[in-house]
Formats: sequence, structure tokens, C-alpha cells
Amino acid sequence: MNNLARSAQFSQKLANQIYQSAEQFPVSFDDAWVWLGYSRKDNAKANFIKCGFTEGVDYQLLKSQESVNHSTFSPQQLAAASRKEDIYLTAECLKQWGMMAGTEQGKQVRIYFLKCERIAKAAMSRPQPQIPGNYLEALKALVASEEQKLALTAQVQQQSIYIDELKPKAQAADVLLESKANLTMQEAAQLLNIPGIGRNKLFEVLKKLGYLITSKHPYQKFVDMGVFFVRESISPDAIPRQQILITQKGIQYLIPRLAERGYVSSKLEVVTA
Repeated sequence: MNNLARSAQFSQKLANQIYQSAEQFPVSFDDAWVWLGYSRKDNAKANFIKCGFTEGVDYQLLKSQESVNHSTFSPQQLAAASRKEDIYLTAECLKQWGMMAGTEQGKQVRIYFLKCERIAKAAMSRPQPQIPGNYLEALKALVASEEQKLALTAQVQQQSIYIDELKPKAQAADVLLESKANLTMQEAAQLLNIPGIGRNKLFEVLKKLGYLITSKHPYQKFVDMGVFFVRESISPDAIPRQQILITQKGIQYLIPRLAERGYVSSKLEVVTA
């Protein structure tokens, strides 16, 4: 083979180089018969001839022209020199000969070439990028690429907005996991853990923001919405009593609304409704 160092053992690397060679006949017969596991060149040549390969298609036959002084040769040497020839094979010829050689090495050579063909076929099946043929096509391709980038950017921004919208609900849900069904103002203040806001201050804030009429009476619409529950009881001295409780739904409702007024739980990030 013209371009590769001679090797007594065939390999996938050699198969790749032969398969990708730009030469029509890249394989020397002197290399091939060794790779295919023949012990003698004359036996290999006899088998090669028997395979019926076509000269000029499967192999190339070159008469050797040595720069020696033939005048000193004996008749036997002159006859041998006239018979000396070099044979070069195509990659396909080497693969087919490997299949027909009847040796384990020949089978392996064929397997290496089949792998080369699978790799080449897979590469051809992959879509190839189209190269613009002129300035206008290049400009259109650039515009299409930028439009695609803008669309992806808009999609990412929309997802970010959606995540921001879900964040208060997710944070409220985390707090609710710690709560029971209905909470007293004392329990709600402890659960929310808003800096500077205890039981009495929470009453003041809810009244200031328009949720409570007094410390014992929420606005009816918030009761109807399920934000508050009014528990009624009778004291030991038979006096009716009312207590405002905040429901789990109420905690979820109030967390973002308190946060946007600056009353942010230390358990939460700063969020907007």
C-alpha cells in the first residue's frame, strides 16, 4: 500500500485508512496475502486468480522495471525478472477476497470493512447543514437564526414569569404544611413569623388592611370566602364569646397580600402576589 507503513497484522485503523483512501487501488498484494493469513505468496496468488477478479476493475497489474544491469543476469534470472510484477487491489476487492480466502484472518478483514461501511452509511444519513449559495440566502439564513434565538429567549422569559407567579403559592403551601386546620391569632402570628408582628399587632394589621371590623368581628365577605372562621362559645359565667380563627385557606390567601404590604414572613422570600 502506497501511503501506509507495512504491517503484518490488519486492524480497524488500517481498514478505515484504506476505505477512505482517494486512490483506486490502494492495497499492495504483498501486504494483502499476509493480512489474509496465507503462509505462502504463491498459494495466495493461486487462490486470488481462482476468485475470478477482473483486472482494471478489482486490481491493477504493474510490470516491475528495475534499474539493474540485465547483461549480467543468467538466462534463469532474466526469465524470473520478466515475470516479476506488482499487483494492487481496490478496498472492495480486498474485502471480497477476505470473504473467499477461507481463513480466520480473512473473515476478520471483511468484518473490519463492513464496520467502515456502517459508519459511512450512518454519516450520510445525518442531515447536512445547507450552505447559502449567495448573499441573499445567507442574509435570510441569518434572519431565521436570529428569529429562532428571539423565540427561545421569549419562551425562557415566559417560563420565568410563570415560575415567579407560582412561587408565592409554593411558599404558602410550605407554611401550610406546618399548620393545623384553624389557627388562633396567637398561633397564626407564630406560624407566619413576621418580624415585629405578634398576636396583638396581627390584629391591628388585619384591621388596618380592611379584613377585620374589630378584634372579634371580621368582615362577612372574608368569612364567606373561607379566610376566617368565627368560633362561638359560652363562658363559665354564661357570657357569649366569639373568637376569630384563621383557616388554612386564609393563611394561603393572606401570605402574599401581607408580603406586598411589607409584612413578609422570615420563612419566605420577598414575593409579589
